[in-house]
Amino acid sequence: MAEKAENDTRQEIIRIFRRYERLGLAREGLDPVRAYKRIEVVCASRRSKLEMLALYDTMRVLYLTGEDDVLCAIREVYFGDPGHRITASVISDRVLRCAISHYCDERTVYRRLKKARELYLRIRKNLESYQGEKWTML
Repeated sequence: MAEKAENDTRQEIIRIFRRYERLGLAREGLDPVRAYKRIEVVCASRRSKLEMLALYDTMRVLYLTGEDDVLCAIREVYFGDPGHRITASVISDRVLRCAISHYCDERTVYRRLKKARELYLRIRKNLESYQGEKWTML
């Protein structure tokens, strides 16, 4: 049962990563003010805004801490062709290509992706704990 819940959570996070790219937030060099304004405009619900904001913060933390290998894995596996549904076989193929191009093992790529998902969940949990009266980005 716990494995099914973990798999559902993983699929939901992958969906959020793909939506993040589809909204144009995955561009390198996107400054925080523009990103927050874009999130404010394109996301209707509070939950959607929290998801995108948490993912933006996740990507910034990974960049600022020098986790380039994790960022590369995210870009090569989760990003790309955001309009189409991604299947497990597509993810496996992309992980294999990423592993070959970066001279590492597939398990290493999966560990890097897991690290990003776990960081996202921690940041998202912290954002959700905010009990402000009104949701404002700036």
